[in-house]
This record gives sequence, structure tokens and C-alpha cells, in this order.
Amino acid sequence: MPRTKSQVKGDALEKAVQLIETCILGANPATKEAIVTIEPKKIVVINGVKHEIDIYITIDYGKGYKAIFIFECKNWTKKVDKDEIIVFSKKVEVVRAQKGYFIAKSFTKDAEAQANQDGRIELLIATEELDTSTSVFANFHILLNTDVNSQSEFMLRPDEIFKPGILTEETFVLYNGEQLLLKILNERIRQKLINETMQAVPAHVIVPDNCSYKRTKSLIFQPNELIIEGQEYFRLDMTVTWKTRIIRPPIVSKFDIKTRGRVITYDTGKIPSVGNIQVSFVEPFNE
Repeated sequence: MPRTKSQVKGDALEKAVQLIETCILGANPATKEAIVTIEPKKIVVINGVKHEIDIYITIDYGKGYKAIFIFECKNWTKKVDKDEIIVFSKKVEVVRAQKGYFIAKSFTKDAEAQANQDGRIELLIATEELDTSTSVFANFHILLNTDVNSQSEFMLRPDEIFKPGILTEETFVLYNGEQLLLKILNERIRQKLINETMQAVPAHVIVPDNCSYKRTKSLIFQPNELIIEGQEYFRLDMTVTWKTRIIRPPIVSKFDIKTRGRVITYDTGKIPSVGNIQVSFVEPFNE
């Protein structure tokens, strides 16, 4: 069943809050070593009563020390009234949260007064008034590579004795002390060549339709850097062909959440054989 417009709006704010809190917790020295669990749309049943929590965060510091923080997100045009705060206050109580954040675009005076009666609740304003006209945001684009093919030729060191055998994608390789499959090594090098090439191509010359590219490069390996099937190789000649198209996705949501951070999200929409590509830029605030 397709989601309603209001559900999409609500999910966008919840996702933005989740991204911001993930960044805050990841950068906070006090929580870096803790076990952090972030659960969106969590259902909690207390004494037979079901409560839905938009975002439920558990921080386990170990040795019995655990903290719970919950978030309620209302991406409404109208102001949030006191009744919503009363319900949220009860949620904070029953889940035994240390703190509850209620995020909305605006609150009535009664809602603010009600929140002041519960020291565990903090009201946060979410606004969509972000400047996205700067070149960083206006020129954002995604390069989509398709039809990628490559040919590789590995060369033994001159002092190595050739041992008959066939190299396959499942052949084990020792590269810089890391053991991996030959297909993984090929994919890494292939992607590196594609990235090097596309970084040198100005975005304005890439058309929305596919542009074809071809790159050939010889890589020289240091002693003991590349060993395949017990034999040391010193050179790889690789030719890669691919097609690239440029996608300039629209901004589908943007939020500035007081004291917490801001998020700008792009979405390509459904791309045949790829699906949706969604990219978010997150900037947590330092209080």
C-alpha cells in the first residue's frame, strides 16, 4: 500500500533526526566506546499497552549502566498542542527514558507550558529554511557507471619459474599481506582506474545520456606485494571500458533542527536496473 503524503513528510523528518543523532553519537567521546542502538518506529508494550516511539536510542556503557533517549517527530504545518506533549510525557515515563526530544515546526504556548512541567522533555524547532543556492548544493551530481568490462594480464617476475595453471576469479591472491579473491583485486583496481579517469573529466562535459570511456594502464608491483598461487607477479596490464551518465537529483527534504544539526537529502527517483539512490549531507551542531 503506497504511503500518504503526510507519511512521507513524517518519515523524512524522522530520517533526518536519525542521521543527525547517529553523527552526534559517533563523534561524542563519551559514547564512542559504548554500545549504541538506534531503532526507528519502535513498538514498546508496557503492561499490555502499546506505544510507538519514532526514534528509540539505547546507550549501553557496560557494567549495568544504560541510558535511553526517545524522539517524537511531527512534520506538521499546524502547531503541536499540549495534548501531544502529555502523551509524549507518558511515553518518556513508561520507557524510563533519561530524556525525550519532541521535534516539530512550531508549538502552541500551552504545549510549551506543558513541556516545562516535565524536566525530561525538550522541545526542538525543525525548519526547512536552508540556503541551498550555493554551488556545493546546486551543482551536486552523481556519476552512474554501467556496462563495465575489463581485461587483465598479469606478468611474473623474471626470476619466477612459470607453473602451468589457469587463473580464475576464485583464485586466491595475497596483495599487500591481505588474502582475497582475484575477482576482488580486479574490481578494486578497475574501480580505481574509473575513479581516476572521471575525476579528471569536468562535470559540464558529461551529458545525461551515456558517454563511453576506455582506459589502459600498467601497474608495477613492489617485491612481495602481489603473490598469486605462490608465485610473485610484478606487473598488471589492465584495459577497462565503461559508460557513464550524469544524474542531477533534486533535493527532496531539508531540515535545520535547533541545537542538533541540519540535513539535506537528494533522491534520484527510480532508475532502471539500479533503483533509488538517496544521498544525505549531515552537519551536526557543536553545542
